[in-house]
Amino acid sequence: MRQYVSDWERDAVAAMHIERLDNAAAAADRLRPEALAHQLDAAAEWVERSTQYWNTFTSNLRHMPANRLSEPHTPAGGARDILYGGGWWQLGPDEALIVECQVPEAQYWSIQLYSFAWFESLDVAHRQNSLSGHQIDADGDGCFRVVIAHEDPGVRNWLDTEGRPDGVVSYRWVWSRTAPTPRTTVVPFASVRTQLPAGVRVATRDERRIERARRAAAVARRFRI
Repeated sequence: MRQYVSDWERDAVAAMHIERLDNAAAAADRLRPEALAHQLDAAAEWVERSTQYWNTFTSNLRHMPANRLSEPHTPAGGARDILYGGGWWQLGPDEALIVECQVPEAQYWSIQLYSFAWFESLDVAHRQNSLSGHQIDADGDGCFRVVIAHEDPGVRNWLDTEGRPDGVVSYRWVWSRTAPTPRTTVVPFASVRTQLPAGVRVATRDERRIERARRAAAVARRFRI
């Protein structure tokens, strides 16, 4: 099962459990050592194959041009109600990637950064490297603009690369009536603000510090840590 949380501070996380509806637990149905051993082997094999699968998946992304994002689509075996798109960033220390897109008409949507090799989420609790539709500030023209950069450009919609020279960018539109494709532009980091609309929302250092604390608290609450 997968749960999507858009408003990190207000959206509830469901508590789920498995319940057997019939109570006829015959002795023959009881777990035997050989059955448990087989199940443990199967679980271990699943983990091994998953690491190989995602390693290959991220490696194949490098065949795409850097700093470009694909059109949204439903991958083979994926849920029909979810559109995915993405690519990879490759930025120098003085560069930034601006992602611009029409706001999708989706019940949930987000954009997030991952590491190469194992497709791991970055430090979402302490650094802003993911943004949901609830967290993103859209501009007055119906578009949102996100800046991917190694340093804080001083705008609200910043995705922090953690100083990584490259990595994976992924976005998803869930239960969406539209399927917009993001556009990307690499710009000098020093000129980020001049490349954005005049009314784009900025973020001061104090606001960023408060936001980081709120993210950490939300992640701790969600995962009960």
